[in-house]
Amino acid sequence: MVNSIASRIDAVQDKMTKTDKIFLEYLKSSNYSDIVYLSITELSELSGVGEATILRFCRKLGLKGYQEFKLVLAQELPKNRSTESEGFFGIIADNMISVITETKDIIDEKYINEAVEMLVNSRRKYFFGLGNSRIVAMEAKARLMRIGFHVDALLDSHFMSMTTSTLTSEDVIVLVSLSGSTKDILEVAEIAKENGVKIIVITNYSKSPVIRYADIILYTVRKEGPLEGGSLISKISQLYLIDVLCTGITLYINSDANNMLEKTARAVVNKIL
Repeated sequence: MVNSIASRIDAVQDKMTKTDKIFLEYLKSSNYSDIVYLSITELSELSGVGEATILRFCRKLGLKGYQEFKLVLAQELPKNRSTESEGFFGIIADNMISVITETKDIIDEKYINEAVEMLVNSRRKYFFGLGNSRIVAMEAKARLMRIGFHVDALLDSHFMSMTTSTLTSEDVIVLVSLSGSTKDILEVAEIAKENGVKIIVITNYSKSPVIRYADIILYTVRKEGPLEGGSLISKISQLYLIDVLCTGITLYINSDANNMLEKTARAVVNKIL
């Protein structure tokens, strides 16, 4: 059985620094059910201590890092029996509707239009996604290929770095990252910035480290705890945003898009039984 957070804290209480104790006081006054949905950047801002302090705190508790800390917290939360009953499909639908609606509410049309123009006018276009964001990058590629765009989706960090090193200010990359703090994504963003490559970031967090490299930032909403990893909830808002972006591009190029849609549809018509 996993040791509780409380028992882990008791075991190292005498080793805590002043900033550890500030963070501990914040934990005591907060609901675990809220913390499990926060990124380390968000928790740092709310608690008033640095991200490094939070990481050290987690390791003092015998945990590998912040993600394992959230995992232990999530295991201590009371189980929601309703998701195990016949009504779970309604809960899933409600959650999906909620993240789409909330994402719609935070979308800034100005930045969508700027992203559309940037993608249309750039020479080479790439969507990068790792982990759960891979499916989003692939969907963007599939949508844009249908309207005649020469676009690719890269899902491997080595290929991302090598490809980005060959790009210039005439090209654009779209970085899809829920947290915006994935090491490989940050490394690619840095290479792109050094080469003058245009960067569009799709992320959930306004304090994400990756946004400092971005020319355009598009935000989505996420509602997923550490025990819910891999569910569509975290990806559905990203897919919605990709749909908005691709539809915007289709409307922007209008007749050319319609011609390409007809051509690509005819190309696969015989593959459908």
